[in-house]
Amino acid sequence: MQAKKKGVKPDDFPLYLHPSGQWARRLKHPTTKKWKTYYFGKDRDEAIKRWKSEKDSLFAGATPKTRSDLPSLQELGNVFIAAKRDENATTGKPGLRHIELLEMTIRRLIDMMGDSVVTEWKPTDFARIKLELFKPVKRTKPTRGKVFGRRVSKRSPETVAGDVRRIKVFLNWCAAAEHIPAPRYGGMFSPETEMAHTKQSVRKVRKDISASDLWKVIQAARVPFKPIVLLAINSGLGNRDIAGMELSDLDGSDWIDLPRLKTGADRRFHVWPETQEAIRAYLAKRPNPKKGYEHVLFLTSHGHPWMRGEAQLDLIDSIGSGFTKLRKDCGIARGSFYDLRRTFATVASECLDIEAVRRLMGHKPQKDDLLGRTYNQHISDARLKAVTDHVRTWLLGGKP
Repeated sequence: MQAKKKGVKPDDFPLYLHPSGQWARRLKHPTTKKWKTYYFGKDRDEAIKRWKSEKDSLFAGATPKTRSDLPSLQELGNVFIAAKRDENATTGKPGLRHIELLEMTIRRLIDMMGDSVVTEWKPTDFARIKLELFKPVKRTKPTRGKVFGRRVSKRSPETVAGDVRRIKVFLNWCAAAEHIPAPRYGGMFSPETEMAHTKQSVRKVRKDISASDLWKVIQAARVPFKPIVLLAINSGLGNRDIAGMELSDLDGSDWIDLPRLKTGADRRFHVWPETQEAIRAYLAKRPNPKKGYEHVLFLTSHGHPWMRGEAQLDLIDSIGSGFTKLRKDCGIARGSFYDLRRTFATVASECLDIEAVRRLMGHKPQKDDLLGRTYNQHISDARLKAVTDHVRTWLLGGKP
């Protein structure tokens, strides 16, 4: 008896079960030669009936009368992301990181619902989408560097709320552009994600790092990594902003102007003497850059940026992993590299100059904050330096 070949469909059933739960068939258009996946619903018997009634039209490259002329979810996603990238190229808004998150959320939505027609979704479908968002992302292959990354048993309510907001931004844009009628979300697709409270969940875990622990890390950091750690606590810079710094960002002065990549907000900060010294020591031993990275300021020993890639499964964050290893080597129980940004914000806020802290963090005022958005035109260097000096005094106080 001949063994069944892997991936071959049974002759008596021409459809396959898509990860979204729908029965589907992938066909090549006879004229354009492009492949497209068609979906026939989740009920097996109804799916085969629909396939038999539509297959002649599909094989001929025509749209069956039973199918809607409205664009599919995949087509809407492509149009939306293309529009946002064009908007970013013209106005700088939204930020590239925000566009990347939108793309990741839409990709997951397509995995759940298939390339279906959005106008057919009911409030119960949106409620099911929200429940599916709590499930962790399945990783079938490691990221670059042969690392699978951190795994969770359940995604956090904050993460799900972000996905819900991005889905609404996407579909509301499609409706405003008149690609589809207004979606019917119902009352069960709210960003609020209430959950049962226990003594453990009520007890808040602090995510800032003490000055003494941070000094241990700084002293243990090697020459290529020490300026990265110091910049994070000096100014509240995050992983991606530091990895994206260029040689041209250093103009020889003790100030750096560096717009935040995520929001495009202006940001200016004073560089501590300790940070300047660490940068000079690094530049004296800066590795030879790989082709295309000659302009990047901070490079790994192999000549690559410390962060590379965009999508979740394609991202290498050597800053985050390097800090975690360094922190563990120092015997410090907890703390991520991004917690340095949280620590900066916590300590800087003690100055009570929230507008200066916001400028240093790269945060934009809320739309209803007329004082911050409209009337306050300038924050002096003296105010900005007073905040970073306060954080420096706090950090030096942690010296052994």
